[in-house]
Amino acid sequence: MQHSNIGISSKVGRSVYLSKYEEKILDGEEGLVLQEAYKVIVKVGEILGAERLVPISKAHVSGISYKNIGDHGLDFINTLVKKGGKFRCYTSLNPAAFDLTKWREFRVTKEYYKKQVKIISSLKAMGARTILSCTPYLINPPKKNEQIAWGESNAVLYANSILGARTNREGGPLVIYEAIAGKAPYFGLRRKEERKPELFVDLSKLPKTTHPGIIGFYIGLLLKKGVPYINGFRFRNEYDIRSFLAAIGASSSIGLVLIERLSPELKSYDTLGFEERVSIDMKDITQCMENFQSDDLSNSVIALGCPHLSVVEFRKILNIILNKEISRKLVLFTSRITYNLIKGIIRCLERKNVKVYTDTCMVVSPLFNKDVTIITDSVKAAYYLSSQGYKVHLVSREEAIRLSLVS
Repeated sequence: MQHSNIGISSKVGRSVYLSKYEEKILDGEEGLVLQEAYKVIVKVGEILGAERLVPISKAHVSGISYKNIGDHGLDFINTLVKKGGKFRCYTSLNPAAFDLTKWREFRVTKEYYKKQVKIISSLKAMGARTILSCTPYLINPPKKNEQIAWGESNAVLYANSILGARTNREGGPLVIYEAIAGKAPYFGLRRKEERKPELFVDLSKLPKTTHPGIIGFYIGLLLKKGVPYINGFRFRNEYDIRSFLAAIGASSSIGLVLIERLSPELKSYDTLGFEERVSIDMKDITQCMENFQSDDLSNSVIALGCPHLSVVEFRKILNIILNKEISRKLVLFTSRITYNLIKGIIRCLERKNVKVYTDTCMVVSPLFNKDVTIITDSVKAAYYLSSQGYKVHLVSREEAIRLSLVS
């Protein structure tokens, strides 16, 4: 195979083909931190069978909460800043450990606060937008076939499945290096050949009121990987879709789900052949739901917003509770961009003693004591919180709001 006429070279033993300019970067001619980034992404590409690197237009860095990455993560990011690291594409960030304007409500020390702020300021110094949200697709959505590098599982699934963008499920450090390079290894869900569905999942036996998150969580547990085609279930609204996808991401390594009538790239296939067919019934779902049912709600709090709530969802919540009295603590999480768009709604909610936080969420913050049962409609949150030692009680969105009201 000849590449010289298109400006591509490859050193002996390397399976990832690089342009002459990329070779110069790898040799350190464009600076040490860019060289470091290229070394990492080329090595990842070699291990995973990438034939080349591909430019990316957007990156989203997960794992920026000090609760999750600690001093090691802070030192890693600070070192890149000191070396002069700069992002070469639009880069956004996942939630931090607390609301930056209400951090004293999160039971953290001054030292903890300073370290979290340092993580954010260091990433900002490299060029990141300090939009601390797990829903970058609501803020700056990619287009169909756009190559991006996102590290938050629910965002990856939404971008691939609903928007038709192309990204693998990238680890936090790898996304940082890809953002510095402005490129990613071309393998997996970046390639059309790897995006064709292999598994037919029939949901037609499930009642239309079945919790979409539990459906997604069970599918993830059952399949673990691959590209499933989802048939036979009508999602009632946008949040149900996001809840479904977030739960799949929590229980599996799946990064793309093609959903009947919803996934845009289904139109590009003339025929679909499936290696396997699976039918899910209510017995499967009920058994899965039982894992997230606490018997003790005497000391409990209701937490909604995993993934972060949208403008439409805030309006719906306010409409339900507007003329009612709150009897149980209700905590809502969203992005600061959404918060700034609905300040009137926020004021109405806060007058009813509803807590609204931005920049963080219930999973990555130390907001709640371990003796509190967390009532939530998010299977992803229930799964991760229970693994952290919290008691959780999973219900529908409607039931969660009902439980917050005076009966």
